[in-house]
Amino acid sequence: MSRIGWDASRTSAAALVVCLAGGALAVAGVAAPAHADVGPVNPVTVDLDGHPANSGFTVVVRGDVHLAADESEGTIALGGDLSFGTTYNIGTAPTPTFTVPGETNPVHLFVGGGIDWSSTAPGQILRILNQGFTKIGDPSTFAAFNKNPNDYQITAPGGAIDQTPRIEGVAAQSPASIAAPVPAGLVDIEGAFALYEQLSTDLATCPATVALIDDQGVPVTSPPSAPFRGHVRLQPNQTNVLSITADDLAALQELQFDDVPTQTSPLLINVTGDFSGTIPNSPGISGTAAHFILYNFADATTVTVTGGDSLQGTMYAPRAAVDWRRTNNLEGNLIAKSAIHGGPGAPVGVPREFHNRPFNALLECATSVPESTLTLRKVVQGGSAVPTDWTLSAVDGSTVVAGVSGSPEVTGTVTEPGDYVLSESGGPVGYQAGPWSCTGATAMNGDVVTLDAGQDAVCTVTNVFTGTTPTVPPEPAQPGASGLAVSGTDPTPAMLVAACAIGLGLWFRIGVRRSRASR
Repeated sequence: MSRIGWDASRTSAAALVVCLAGGALAVAGVAAPAHADVGPVNPVTVDLDGHPANSGFTVVVRGDVHLAADESEGTIALGGDLSFGTTYNIGTAPTPTFTVPGETNPVHLFVGGGIDWSSTAPGQILRILNQGFTKIGDPSTFAAFNKNPNDYQITAPGGAIDQTPRIEGVAAQSPASIAAPVPAGLVDIEGAFALYEQLSTDLATCPATVALIDDQGVPVTSPPSAPFRGHVRLQPNQTNVLSITADDLAALQELQFDDVPTQTSPLLINVTGDFSGTIPNSPGISGTAAHFILYNFADATTVTVTGGDSLQGTMYAPRAAVDWRRTNNLEGNLIAKSAIHGGPGAPVGVPREFHNRPFNALLECATSVPESTLTLRKVVQGGSAVPTDWTLSAVDGSTVVAGVSGSPEVTGTVTEPGDYVLSESGGPVGYQAGPWSCTGATAMNGDVVTLDAGQDAVCTVTNVFTGTTPTVPPEPAQPGASGLAVSGTDPTPAMLVAACAIGLGLWFRIGVRRSRASR
């Protein structure tokens, strides 16, 4: 819509309010719904019915997992089926998860479904280290044995001790324990992902507080020239938020941290879109700082890592199928809908591990829009009139604030930010209205006030008594006095309609002229 049309339509709306507001018309503006503020919260260990949502596991996956790389230093929990394509170690440097009541060792591998032997490569061994137990939800998908009292083996149904492929653990766990259901309250994959998806969405609404800048300190525009190097400068003692598209992240060759993230100054990186590409090099960032960086892929359905450097931080992608194909490590938690670790073509003999550096900071941000309020005031100078003799109005499109001075309808009224046309109606004759004046607002242009989020504006108009005595109209002719017939119809309604029509036309012409003059 052109500026002229926009001004004219708003002016006409104001005139309509003036014409129809014979009394105290009051239609308060309705503020737009605001997002709730986020946090403080650790998105990985957020509370779920009295226990951490991840139940202490480093890798948490809602669906299926295929392991075809080297190892996960931490522990793994999944809600679907598990398969493996290489010899793989779990729990080389674990942190505690949970121990089932009545048992002696913590669980290092939790499988909510079963073992998919058809997708498991022949001759491979999945090892559960450091005295970790294994729990598998579907007992029809495996056979379990104790080769000796201090270890256990799991094979395909009908298998035998030392048969491959197999899962084995160095712990005194019985076959019955492997198949025994885990009590409610210790692990809940579906409940965890209901929280994770909502938190991921909420975190994505956090406004950016830092931007990628180049070596000269100039903000990098999107899309950048690929490949490129970017810097981030963090603010202390707050959650730092960087927003970036998946394509820009794939083009980022090096992410230079001018300030190192800490527990009190963590970094949230909100990535929009599906990702496929390499991880940027992060010089100067050690494993310690990785505890305080979280990559949030809120709307991604696929995240494919094809190479690059290790990802320093947690990958939080609760709606995405994560395919970690190549040679780099993940230095943090993995939260994903499904996961492949070590896809086709991943070379053997190079680091390709999930390192146990769990996310360890609280994230928070304010996403709600601050309320705006508008107060309309009338001041009267001279004569016998009082401020409540006039109706005051502020109109921005369909949002109308109207009422008499001092009434709740126009005093501290919560309304939307916008450009409001100010006007008045009613009142006795003999008074001249001065210009509107406003305090607490962004701008004032004639009778239009600009109200931004969080502002509390007070707008005042003063009417001065001019001492003019109105002309008394002549008495209407009596029936039969002029010899004309009288129909008996009261002409007042028709006169009011005509007056409103004239007023609307004048308001429209004034609005057009103001718009043209302001261009």
